Amino acid sequence: MNGILGMIALLLDINLSSTQKDYAQTAQDCGKVQITLINEVLDRAKIEAAKLELESVPFDLRSILDDVLSLFSEKSRSKGGKLAVFVSDKVPERVVGDPGRFRQIITNLVGNSVKEVLEVRFFIKELIFKFQRVLFTSDSFEKL
Repeated sequence: MNGILGMIALLLDINLSSTQKDYAQTAQDCGKVQITLINEVLDRAKIEAAKLELESVPFDLRSILDDVLSLFSEKSRSKGGKLAVFVSDKVPERVVGDPGRFRQIITNLVGNSVKEVLEVRFFIKELIFKFQRVLFTSDSFEKL
């Protein structure tokens, strides 16, 4: 998969029409999602073996939310739906936790929601505590 993504990155570096660039970018985004899915399967095995370690690094929560919502925006639009996110001003620009796990959780929530409903809204003011419990302590991760 990394080889495919590498070739797509090279393709994106050449002179492409706007449509071609959009297609290549979509292929790259889909490839990244596939790598994420593969990693989730591998993580599941680590969880079952009690060997998964969580990161504790600063990350931009809003950036991850924007990235994830952009992956599902076209699918949502095609169903006549709408994706929206609201992050309270009280939530800092950067939070400390495991950005990969946060992205994984949000991707699963949005993906499942897009399959089931037409409108998805995230109110991070209400959810951040739950994510902190999941992202910051290994004990709570086992409860997943």
